[in-house]
Amino acid sequence: MTPKRADRPPYDEPELTDDEIHWIREQRRQHQHEVWLRGQIRIIWPWVVSVVGALVGAVIWIKEHVKW
Repeated sequence: MTPKRADRPPYDEPELTDDEIHWIREQRRQHQHEVWLRGQIRIIWPWVVSVVGALVGAVIWIKEHVKW
């Protein structure tokens, strides 16, 4: 059973400084950006692979079927 709030001893740790709070917020922003970027890569990567594959296939077909 957990003690009630009034029974808990106060924390002896000091509060965070402004620099530490800024650093934590910056880390959160960077993490959110990384999550967003990974989502974009998951969406765009199949398109890139498809386009490159189509271009390579077209070049190979042109080399084999077109006489210069």
